[in-house]
Amino acid sequence: INYRYSSLAVLDKLGLNFGTGGAIPEYQDISFNVNFPQQKFGKINLFGIAGKSAINIDAVENEMQQGAYGDRGFDINFKTKAAILGATTTIKKTNNSSIIIALGISYTGTKSIQDSVSKMNNEKTLWYTGDFDQVKLNASFKYLKKINTFQTLLQGFSIENNLFSLNDKKLYDGTELRPIRNSKGSTALASGFVQWQLKRVKDFSISTGIHSQFFFLSNSLAIEPRANIKWSIKQNHSLY
Repeated sequence: INYRYSSLAVLDKLGLNFGTGGAIPEYQDISFNVNFPQQKFGKINLFGIAGKSAINIDAVENEMQQGAYGDRGFDINFKTKAAILGATTTIKKTNNSSIIIALGISYTGTKSIQDSVSKMNNEKTLWYTGDFDQVKLNASFKYLKKINTFQTLLQGFSIENNLFSLNDKKLYDGTELRPIRNSKGSTALASGFVQWQLKRVKDFSISTGIHSQFFFLSNSLAIEPRANIKWSIKQNHSLY
């Protein structure tokens, strides 16, 4: 387990001045990685990370720095959050074949508020607000088979589901906040592949295969053949 935090934010709270006024990034995150060597469903790896950050930019301080920290004439408040959780398992079917399964979920979110600040009396007016969120769900399956000393076959498929919420507003004509984006929805992307590899036959390695993707939002399918040749000219020198 690993935990990090913003050392600048801590030092700022102790009264140290970095010359940036209140524009001090504040962040913290925590991560972990746990391995379970041999279980009923094979070798399992569980991992994750989560964190958040924030920064406030004062219009007056920004003006003194000639707009070094953001748009001049605005108080800016920006926050982000992110998290990832995943698991993989490797199942040995035989001495020459194995199955790799991976599952994951991730989240990202941002919130932004901008206030227009009058140069005459420092009066603040809400000018922009944004709230964006996205969640991704992933699953993949791979089958690896070692045909012989020189040949391996790898095939698999994956699917990713995206859920999103996009909402932001902006001040128009100085009187009314109007929506720019206001949408919620989801879509998915599925892909599959087959790859055959021939290793080190007279200093040559060959990889060939086919890769396909289907995007559900537009009902579009893409199929791509792929090939690669590696020539090992001498030790530590290769030509692709």
